[in-house]
Amino acid sequence: MAEVTLENVTKIYPGDVKAVDNVSLAIQDREFIVLVGPSGCGKSTTLRMIAGLEDITGGTIQIGDRIVNGVAPKDRDIAMVFQNYALYPHMTVYKNMAFGLLLRRKHAFWDNFIWALFNPPAHRKAVAERQDIDERVQSAAHVLGIQELLKRRPKALSGGQRQRVAVGRAIVRQPKAYLFDEPLSNLDAKLRVEMRAELKRIHRTVNTTTVYVTHDQEEAMTLGDRVVVMKDGIIHQCASPFEVYDRPVNRFVASFVGTPPMNFLNGRLDGDGAGLVFVAGGSRLSVGPAHQEALAPWAGKPLTIGIRPEVLSVPNGNAKPGRALRLQVGVVEPLGDRMDVYGSAADGTQMICRVSSRDTIEEGAQVDMQVDMDRVHFFETDGDGRAVGLG
Repeated sequence: MAEVTLENVTKIYPGDVKAVDNVSLAIQDREFIVLVGPSGCGKSTTLRMIAGLEDITGGTIQIGDRIVNGVAPKDRDIAMVFQNYALYPHMTVYKNMAFGLLLRRKHAFWDNFIWALFNPPAHRKAVAERQDIDERVQSAAHVLGIQELLKRRPKALSGGQRQRVAVGRAIVRQPKAYLFDEPLSNLDAKLRVEMRAELKRIHRTVNTTTVYVTHDQEEAMTLGDRVVVMKDGIIHQCASPFEVYDRPVNRFVASFVGTPPMNFLNGRLDGDGAGLVFVAGGSRLSVGPAHQEALAPWAGKPLTIGIRPEVLSVPNGNAKPGRALRLQVGVVEPLGDRMDVYGSAADGTQMICRVSSRDTIEEGAQVDMQVDMDRVHFFETDGDGRAVGLG
């Protein structure tokens, strides 16, 4: 177990393609950290540089108290789980899990009963090695619940079982850090949910530093102690899942984290006798008390309001003045206990609302959706759309 530290790490491919741009990140001992972002954001490249599978162009990578820039992958004391499982098809589950340890045996040559007669000390060490490997494999199989699969070959396993074997092969190594490269991408939706819970349980059991890469923000939010949101090779935010969701630093983070994604309306902030009002198209939304003081310097300036689908609701006779957003409903998607309502605001901006399935909303109708103005976000309209006010 060890800290993993990246300082000003850069990766430039031929053609001056900058995949990772001056990334600095301190991963604490025993922490489960998730790198998340769209395809091409640099998350997998960052993971592969930690593993030693990619050379770095600049900066330093440290695992524990050792800088590993020039250290071969096999000597970094890390274990990696790949997206495609990478199991040996001709080996049993037991041998797949034990293979890496068998290659590292120092006294394998003496593991024969004949050598017990000629070199008893060396033979005893060889037997102790073999027993240690067996204990590690059996222990990992118990943690993963695959004891009954140890004699099978990969072709006789389901996708979820193969993934457990791949994780087990990493666990038996007892490394300083585990690296996961989108390990659940090949599983169906139901199995992915089950394996997410399993991975979280396993991490609590083995309690080792873990770096996990995914493009699925739901995976990132449910698994990580901290979430690192990346785009264009740059870290935009690194924080706890709750902070990333509740206090995104810019429009990209706000739009990427959350399902369905956050809605954005461009407008301006005006002041009236009762306080600040956000004006967008034909709507006037009174700024909530929590935002009034922080947004005061932005009065009279253009801003973008971010509204998550779940903070929009059907008033049902309890409408509050200054908090209604009129939408022209286009599509209604039932989702069991809730439904997603797709509509357009007065200026044509497309919006998504997540409401109770018990609400009555018809396609083609006009509805005044209630906005919880204490839970909205405000962003600059230019550049990266930096969060302003309470963000």
